[in-house]
Amino acid sequence: MQPLITGLDDQDSANTVIDPVVRLFLKRQKRMHEVKKRREASMIERFQRFASKKYYSIRRGFLMTAIALRNLAVGLPPIEQLTREVAYANMKEPETETSQEERLKDELGHGEL
Repeated sequence: MQPLITGLDDQDSANTVIDPVVRLFLKRQKRMHEVKKRREASMIERFQRFASKKYYSIRRGFLMTAIALRNLAVGLPPIEQLTREVAYANMKEPETETSQEERLKDELGHGEL
């Protein structure tokens, strides 16, 4: 049963070969667990998630608009600089500590088994 638990990673080691069907099942189970966790979240947690998503959405829109206006006014910068700026604008919300702790717990295995 241990290879199934460690199979949540996309990286397979030489000694753990996971069937693609099992991999899909594990991803589906993980996704269902995350959906259930979001549904059972308190009103404060839901608001924090909503506010964070809106912040990053508005931030991305503002930065992309600023980049586009600068490009129209001054001209295109070197492609490396433009790539870095767009990557910075597309930056997603950092992982929360609780989700990082849960991932560590999942990597170590289930305590109840």
